[in-house]
Amino acid sequence: MHQWLVEHTWIVWYKGTPGSHQLVWKRSSQARPPRRWDGYSCISGKTDPYGRSLASATNTPNQKTVPQAIPREGCLHFWTYTAFFSLSGMSMSDAAFKPSLDPGLHRFGILDSKGDWCGTVVLDKTWFNARGGIYEFAAISDAKDFALEEYDSWTYYIPEEREQAEWYLYYALMIQWRSGVYVRLGLAKIYKTAFESGSLKPGMQWKELTLG
Repeated sequence: MHQWLVEHTWIVWYKGTPGSHQLVWKRSSQARPPRRWDGYSCISGKTDPYGRSLASATNTPNQKTVPQAIPREGCLHFWTYTAFFSLSGMSMSDAAFKPSLDPGLHRFGILDSKGDWCGTVVLDKTWFNARGGIYEFAAISDAKDFALEEYDSWTYYIPEEREQAEWYLYYALMIQWRSGVYVRLGLAKIYKTAFESGSLKPGMQWKELTLG
C-alpha cells in the first residue's frame, strides 16, 4: 500500500472549507520509516505534503499542486493531468470473461483521436445514447493492467510484451462540468500513451479541478 501511494500516485488532495483549502491527509509530527501497509509517508525532508519524494517523476515536481480556485465547502480540490476522448459501446473482451456488473451498468469503450480503442469505463446503460460524444478524463494514479473482463488481448499501444510491461495505464475519472464544479461520472482505465499523444484537442493538460 505504502509503495503504491508513494510511487504511483501524485495528487495532493485538498478539501474545501469556508475560506480555505485544507490537506485531506496531514503528516504525522512523529517521523519514522514507513512500513509496508502504511499509507502516505511520515518522513520529513524534500517531499510533497503527502510525504512523496520530489525527485520522483510521477510527483510532477515542476507543476502546480496548491489550489488557486475559491474553496468550495465539501469539494475536493487538486491538480492533475486531463485529456479528452470519445465514448464507445465497443467491448474488447470475449464473452467468457464478461463480469456480472450490477443491473443497469455497462462497460463502455474509450476511443482516441484516431478512433482506436484506448480504455474502458463502467457507466449506467443510459449512456448508450451518448456514444460518440467527447468527454474529459482526469488521471488519478497509475494502473498496472487490464483485468480480463476489461480487455483480454494485447495492443500495439505498448511496445513491450504484456509480461514485461508494468504500470502502463492510468486510473482516470470521467468528469463533467456542472454548476461551477466537476462531477464524477465513472472510473476508467486508459493507456498512458493515449493521454500523452492520442487525446483529442486540446491534448493532455495539467489542470486544477474542483470535484463536487
